[in-house]
Amino acid sequence: MPTADALGLCLLLATGLVLFVADAPPRSTPARLLAVLLLLGLTAVYLAWRVGETLPPWDGGAASAWRYAFFGCEATAIAYEAWTLCVLVRLSNHSDEADEYEARLRRAADLPTVDVFVPTYNEKEEILAGTIRAALALDYPTDRLRVWVLDDGKRDWLRERCAAEGVGYFARPTNEHGKGGNLNHAFGRTGGEFVLVIDADFRLEPNFLYRTLGFLLYREGVGLVQTPQHFYNPDPVQHNLGGSAAWTEEQHFFMTTGQAARDAWGNAFCVGSGWVARRPPGGELGGFPHASP
Repeated sequence: MPTADALGLCLLLATGLVLFVADAPPRSTPARLLAVLLLLGLTAVYLAWRVGETLPPWDGGAASAWRYAFFGCEATAIAYEAWTLCVLVRLSNHSDEADEYEARLRRAADLPTVDVFVPTYNEKEEILAGTIRAALALDYPTDRLRVWVLDDGKRDWLRERCAAEGVGYFARPTNEHGKGGNLNHAFGRTGGEFVLVIDADFRLEPNFLYRTLGFLLYREGVGLVQTPQHFYNPDPVQHNLGGSAAWTEEQHFFMTTGQAARDAWGNAFCVGSGWVARRPPGGELGGFPHASP
């Protein structure tokens, strides 16, 4: 049994952690560093206890091998946790740049042309309808924008809806290479200076292009802009526990914290939807990877 002093110390530590989390500015690097150092310290204490107090001497038997194999898995998880905590120390924030570039673009006399690709396979009409409407509602000159639905399901009702909405429509004769092949089929048949890709169950914010194109036009070294995306329906955990009003869905954390932390270290990545890039001249990159999910 823990002693009264040990329980009191644990309670004091827990109270301090709660107060720190409640008061610390979430995007402050010093505050995040302090929190990470504290968590790493607690992890080190646990690891020392685990090795010194719970692992039996190695005797070469099956029981001993099992215990050490289990600890090896645990140590791997601890190493991953420690690495993740170190990555989360820093967060990037490009909001001020986006404000500046948006104002600059809105003053520009000649804006670039953009193709919006909406790859789809078997999504229902009510889902696609919202995606198409949001793409058509982009706050951008209509003569500089073209929305294309890339239908790998070859659905007559979708072709007719696109014609009624004034939206471009492509249907491939075959379906090889999945989404990557679908994008490549449309890529070679369109000519916008920039390409925006949005999945069939996502909806663009109206100012999307004004908030993203500036990074590609005015900031050297940027080849692709990936934007955050958030579900407008609860994720499975929220749905099953009735927690949609109590906490954010998992995607929100990944996009606002995980990706922002990776970007601060220069290794954020494209997630396949909600991104915009300059079209390479003459197909220099050879199109989209066929292994793209």
